Amino acid sequence: MKNVVFLILLSCATGYYAKGSIVKIDKTKNYRIAIIPQVKSNYLNEDDLKKIYNAYYLEFSRIPNFTLVEREKIDEIIKELNLLYSGFVDITSAKEFGKLAGADLVANYEVILASEWIDFFRLAYHCVIVISVRIIDAQTGEILYVGRGSWEGWDKSLIIKKAVSNSLRALKLSLR
Repeated sequence: MKNVVFLILLSCATGYYAKGSIVKIDKTKNYRIAIIPQVKSNYLNEDDLKKIYNAYYLEFSRIPNFTLVEREKIDEIIKELNLLYSGFVDITSAKEFGKLAGADLVANYEVILASEWIDFFRLAYHCVIVISVRIIDAQTGEILYVGRGSWEGWDKSLIIKKAVSNSLRALKLSLR
């Protein structure tokens, strides 16, 4: 029942939500960042999760302060540690992952909600996605950024891109 009420309220909104907090990243420094992919979800299939990872990779590559760890290296570490992340990882795992990747920071995201339905008023497919992201210092384990973003509409690829972008909105603004 709560999900239905949430979806109704969200569909009445302007199409997106963005919130970020705990921005403790020094804009005068450059960082090497590793993105831990979410590979399992109760809401989305594997292809959609890959699209979300790729959208985060693109968004982080656009931030001048960040250099990304290559996806191939991330995949090697996941195989080596035999890890399958279905959401946020604990701080200890994030630190270990960051050290193995040679990263200063570790980004980890989770799909909090994804819902698809047929909009009978418009006779069209409709979707909403809510994503939460956090950035962790790989040496100390301190959480440096937490953000949440969403988007809704009819084009799932666009919804993914917008939700990811919105989850990083406060971070990008603080690093200007």
